[in-house]
Amino acid sequence: FPVTILGESKFSTELQAAANAVLSKLPVKEQLSLIADRMKKSEKPYVYYSSLANTGAKQALESILTGYQQPGKSAEAAFKALVSIKTFDAVYPLLDIARAGKNASDVSKAVDALISLISSSKKTGIVKANYLQEVMLVAKTDKQKVAILNQLGGTTSFQALLFIEQFLENSQLAEPAAQAGMKIALNTPEFAGVVTRRTMTKISSVLSNPDAAYQRQAIETIYRDWE
Repeated sequence: FPVTILGESKFSTELQAAANAVLSKLPVKEQLSLIADRMKKSEKPYVYYSSLANTGAKQALESILTGYQQPGKSAEAAFKALVSIKTFDAVYPLLDIARAGKNASDVSKAVDALISLISSSKKTGIVKANYLQEVMLVAKTDKQKVAILNQLGGTTSFQALLFIEQFLENSQLAEPAAQAGMKIALNTPEFAGVVTRRTMTKISSVLSNPDAAYQRQAIETIYRDWE
């Protein structure tokens, strides 16, 4: 087992990835034990945060968060590891970082990581929608907001449909918001009612893509089916 490639001084991203791939073949408990041993012996334990993140273990997340509280390179390495974690538990500290807004670059990276993490999780559509709405509140760019709207469209959440409505009045976000809202309404006929009809009417009015005429017809068909 080439543990030496986890050394502190000269190693590339490729070598780190190779080390993590080797570690991944071991049981998580053994991975954590090996990494912890190396960290204790190292003057720069922060270089192992990437390997900790790769384990996906809650214990590893706790160690990384401790490192994030430290100054300098430790915090930098911990944040880089944090945004790479693929387990849902990372959502909570990432949201905290995004809400704190102390560093614009970190906030943006945290938002990107959150969108990916929530969208790829096995959580229910309703749970995903709840978290994505929280992320939207701290999203900084239209690109991020569009990505969130796209994901909300796949949640089949009534709350997501209501949340999306406000973005129909934003010229930069109206079309993706309309597509997301329409997707929810079309896929969940049980949402039929006055509120959904109001939202769909707004959606119909802002559609501006090449298929807008066809989509308006689809909306009218839904109206008839609801009657």
